[in-house]
Amino acid sequence: IAVLAFPLPFSERKSLQQSPSKVTLSTGEDPANKITDGDQTTGVSLPGPSRGHPHFVQFEFSQPFCARALKLLALRRFPQPSGVVSTSDDGIRFHELRSFSVGLRGSLTLALDDNPAPAAARFWRIEFTRAAKAGALELAEVQLTAAPVVDNVESKAGFDGTAVAAGKLSPCDPSELLHRSDIIELTSKLGPDGRLRWQVPPGEWVVLRIGHTPTGRNNHPAPAEGTGLECDKFSREALELHWKGFMEKLLNDAGPLAGKSLNNALIDSYEVGGQNWSGNFRQEFRKRRGYDLLTFLPAFGGRIVDDPKVTERFLWDVRRTIADLFAENYYGYFKELCHRSGLLASIEPYTGPFESLQCGAPADVVMGEFWSGTQGNSSVKLASSAAHIYGKSIVGAESFTGNPSNAGRWLEDPYALKALGDRMYTWGLNRFIMHRYAMQPWTNRWPAMTMGQWGLHFERTSTWWEQGKAWLDYCSRCQFLLQQGRAVADVAYFCGEG
Repeated sequence: IAVLAFPLPFSERKSLQQSPSKVTLSTGEDPANKITDGDQTTGVSLPGPSRGHPHFVQFEFSQPFCARALKLLALRRFPQPSGVVSTSDDGIRFHELRSFSVGLRGSLTLALDDNPAPAAARFWRIEFTRAAKAGALELAEVQLTAAPVVDNVESKAGFDGTAVAAGKLSPCDPSELLHRSDIIELTSKLGPDGRLRWQVPPGEWVVLRIGHTPTGRNNHPAPAEGTGLECDKFSREALELHWKGFMEKLLNDAGPLAGKSLNNALIDSYEVGGQNWSGNFRQEFRKRRGYDLLTFLPAFGGRIVDDPKVTERFLWDVRRTIADLFAENYYGYFKELCHRSGLLASIEPYTGPFESLQCGAPADVVMGEFWSGTQGNSSVKLASSAAHIYGKSIVGAESFTGNPSNAGRWLEDPYALKALGDRMYTWGLNRFIMHRYAMQPWTNRWPAMTMGQWGLHFERTSTWWEQGKAWLDYCSRCQFLLQQGRAVADVAYFCGEG
């Protein structure tokens, strides 16, 4: 993308000059420098924390160290731990400074203090108190830094695809920050051999080479023959290529049934993490936001550029651009491709790094999902809200799905399902789309085909198939009536722009 250079900020120089004299693990193991050496391929392992059984990493400095931020990186996928950062002057009595939680990606950038003068202490403890999933904590890097950072930059810069809650905005001395006026672009001085040819001015400089790479995420779940890399969601050309290699082949095989028996295509719930770059991103950003992001690029790594408020606003613009590109070049263009082929477009616009209402707008059928054995799923309310706002008469949902832990195994029947279905009607749902109906090619095998462990066993091989007609007639009548009217809402609730 670019090569930039800028004078080494004073706060970063302080971090480089002062390293811990001792690192301790709660297990008693000596980690040497495996989690402070900058090598992301080496690290240490701690047992997974549980209630009453925390685990920690502790740094001891010869002199009190002023830390503004914690940077944490997992060696492998993390069990999503939570914990606290604490300080001590004697290594015995600790004072809690800030709590934290680590997301799916296993990386975290945490601003530790919102005071102009950062906390200083000889002992710093990063304690993991619980985890959302089972498994060991495998840590590649744990770093304390005196430099101010963007709190939760992994989410704010679109790396992990999670929603952004209001974070800390650390007051900073301007002398500690990186200023755009000091940034020099060196992209043209990088040769094809990877060698940088630049006459360096006096002083200490940071040379920052910024590139991009595919996320590496595959579609899932799918058989081996149907597994491959996810397409670039910011590129209409990428989606068109995917369409030609997949949907177009199905449509050609369907022949005269395309647009009739095969009349709908669906984008399922988004489950493949974040995306924050593409070959067209810099141009799209300039077109939509009205300025070039080049000298703000260090903010993607957590550096504060010019001013905390300015940097936060830039990262908001990044997320706004990500959302716009998802809505226009992925979901919006998906609808165009569907209509071009005589299909309706169904969309489940949630759990991704985008604005759900905006991405639900192109859908002919906005969809959510709900699972048996639960009280429902908020995605159904989201789908009905989007449909009501955009004047769509159909609100669909992937309905009564499940797995062996909460449903399935041919143990469900209309009596067990009816109350949950009725509840979903009150949330605005007016079309059940059963998850799932498996093809049964044989007439002499029972119960025959499944879709692995997923979904409601809803097919002609169910023991209650004939007797279930009364329930299905009831569902049809309810949905027909609910599709005729207009939604009336007593309360409008704004859920934020995170």
